[in-house]
Amino acid sequence: MISPIHIITIGLGGAFALGFVKKSAPNFAAIFMLLAIAGMAAISGTWLVALFSGAEAAHIFTAGFKPPYSINLLMDKQEAVLTSMINFVGLLGGIYLFGELKQRGSHAIMVFLVFVMGLNVLIMTRDAFNLFVFMEVVSIATAGLVILTETGRAVQAGFKYMIATGIIAGVFLL
Repeated sequence: MISPIHIITIGLGGAFALGFVKKSAPNFAAIFMLLAIAGMAAISGTWLVALFSGAEAAHIFTAGFKPPYSINLLMDKQEAVLTSMINFVGLLGGIYLFGELKQRGSHAIMVFLVFVMGLNVLIMTRDAFNLFVFMEVVSIATAGLVILTETGRAVQAGFKYMIATGIIAGVFLL
């Protein structure tokens, strides 16, 4: 089976690769995003089926070290169910927003891809530091999605959201 760490590599690598897409190719960028999210959904769906068929949970430690010196991820039944739901809804959301994201350009597409990837990591992580980091990644991506319309009200809402999540993050750290 494909390691759950590849959900992160597809999300981050796909967003990085979209930075090289020309602004004149929004169709390619939007289709690439849908394929990336479909790949993430396939990985989590494969784990969902395997775990409910009797496979063992996967503990992932990055960089070859044990925690606290590495990122600690877990893919068990609960994580497989939630990541499958996130990726399926993310894929449906990407299909629904296809025209809007394509119109806004590759930067909006990158934000959506990072948003879906960040939600997956929030579910799989097993340490407070990475929970905090990816909570911030998701909150920044959410604010980016809020201000896509570029109206005065959307910018105000995005700014208020960033202030609120900053306060919440500060409380979380305390």
